[in-house]
Amino acid sequence: MKKHLTLALFCTVLSSVVADEASKPAETIKAPAAIQFLQQSDSDTAHENLSASMLIQDCIRRFPTEELKLSGRLTMRRKYGIEMAEYNFVANVCWGTAEPYGTYNFFALDGHQVDCVTIKRDATGNISISRDMKTPAGAQIPPPKLTDSILGSDVTWIDASMDFLWWKSPELVGTGEVKGRDCDIIKLISPEPTDSCSFGKVWLDKAQRVLMQATQNNKDGKETRRMWVRAVQKLEVAKDDERWVIKDLEVETTGSGHRTRLHFEDVKIVR
Repeated sequence: MKKHLTLALFCTVLSSVVADEASKPAETIKAPAAIQFLQQSDSDTAHENLSASMLIQDCIRRFPTEELKLSGRLTMRRKYGIEMAEYNFVANVCWGTAEPYGTYNFFALDGHQVDCVTIKRDATGNISISRDMKTPAGAQIPPPKLTDSILGSDVTWIDASMDFLWWKSPELVGTGEVKGRDCDIIKLISPEPTDSCSFGKVWLDKAQRVLMQATQNNKDGKETRRMWVRAVQKLEVAKDDERWVIKDLEVETTGSGHRTRLHFEDVKIVR
């Protein structure tokens, strides 16, 4: 039976079962529910003598190679549920190829388009960003920076591009548990450090090399943002092909009192 095991923003496929639960206060959130991978003993569990760089590359290799079309809703709320902003989105992404790419379209709830950004990564790892949006007067709107937030939410284009997986000098700094899974914690240095993002950390499942969680940290090591998956849903592809995709993903800006949820309503493979 074919099982694809990857967890990545806007393009993740994994073979798992997860229970969703209500949001908890930001200070106490670690892992809302356990992820139990099916037939874990059948997975590639070889782990000895793997460097941090090898673990990261193994994670990237497990990204799906098909182009996916995803649609859903981005909702930004305060900690206690007060809604601050809401948008619909449609994205065409394929991060499992030699030159990953993604196009992200966002719409106001009345249907008018508010942003359209395409991100591409060439074979050498360099990123290019373009924006297909103009002002009412017809002037081209400049493309965003990777560190810019998406429509003022907690989600940035770093998240959408999974750029942190290509950051410099990966270093294995410890182990931890996320959603009941044992993970390696890998530190990566930002190629363009800012006051709020000097380096990042990723939590990779030890057995499956699945990305479970990621953070951004400032130069003092303080966590400034965190992203994590809350639930997944089944994607019907073909007989004996079990795939599960993100249903709910959350990103929180530390100390902001708000967080952003990405809810995926529909996921299709582009034939």
